[in-house]
Amino acid sequence: MKRLLCVMLLVLQMDFASAEGLQVIAGEPQFVFEGSKQSVPVTFRNNGDKEITAEIRILLVQESSATTMAIGESRPWKTLRVLAGQTVLETVSVDLPAIRATTSFQLRCLDVKSNELGKISLRVVPRDLLKQLSKLGGDKAIGVLDPADELKPLLKAAGVEFYDLETGSGFDGFEGKLAIVGPFVENKSLPENLRTRLVARAKRTPSAIILILPPSVQMDPFPPIYLVRESSSTIAVLQPKAVSSITNSPQAQFHLIRAAQMALDPDSLRLPRFEPHE
Repeated sequence: MKRLLCVMLLVLQMDFASAEGLQVIAGEPQFVFEGSKQSVPVTFRNNGDKEITAEIRILLVQESSATTMAIGESRPWKTLRVLAGQTVLETVSVDLPAIRATTSFQLRCLDVKSNELGKISLRVVPRDLLKQLSKLGGDKAIGVLDPADELKPLLKAAGVEFYDLETGSGFDGFEGKLAIVGPFVENKSLPENLRTRLVARAKRTPSAIILILPPSVQMDPFPPIYLVRESSSTIAVLQPKAVSSITNSPQAQFHLIRAAQMALDPDSLRLPRFEPHE
C-alpha cells in the first residue's frame, strides 16, 4: 500500500512540475452559441525542452463591465501529453448558460494545482439572436432581398416579419426603415441597376440598408464592415466573409446585427473607453 501511495505521489509531482512549461495560446475571441456541449477549440504549446503530461481542468467564467464570476467549479477535462516544443489543437466541450444578449465569457485552463495555463475569450450568442432585427426594424417589417434564399429561412424561424424586395414593386413598395440586401452567391445573381436603386431609395426615404456584396467583388482595402452615407440614409457594406455560413455561424449572425445597429444609428459610434494599467 505504501509503495502504491509513493508511486501515486511521484506521478502527481511529475505532473505538477511538467505543467509549468505548458501554455494556452490565446487568439481572437471565439463566437459560440449558448447551450450544452458547445465545441471550443483550444491550442496548447509546450515551451519547455521536455515532454509534458498533465491533468487539465477547465473553468468557465462570465465577464461583466467590472468583474468576473465563475460559473460553477473547475472540472477535470483530460490528460494532455505534449512533446517538447510541440503545439497541439484540442477541442473542449462546454455547457454554456442561456442568455438574452451576446455575453462575454472566459474558458480558463488549469493544471491540477489550479495554476492557470491560459484562457480563451468567448462571445456567447443567443440562439434567437436574429430576433433582434424585429426590434431594430421598429413597427415596420424589414426589407429583404435574398436571391440565394439563405437569410429568409432564418428570419422565418426567428419569427422576424420581413418584406420580400424581390416581389411586387420591390423598393418602391417598401415602407420600412431597415433593409438587408444579400447575400449573393455570384455577380450574375445581382439585380440590374442595384446600385442605382439603392442610392435612389436612400435619397428618397431616410433609412438604413445593409449591403452584402458577392465574393467576386474585389475591393482593396476592404474592411469587414464600413458605412456609406447617402443623403440622410446610411448603407452598411459587408464583406462576404463577414456573414459567411450565416445559417450555423454565431459570429456571422452577430456581424449582421451589429451592421444593422451601426446603419440605424451611425452617430452612436464612439471611441471605446480605455485606461492605462500595469
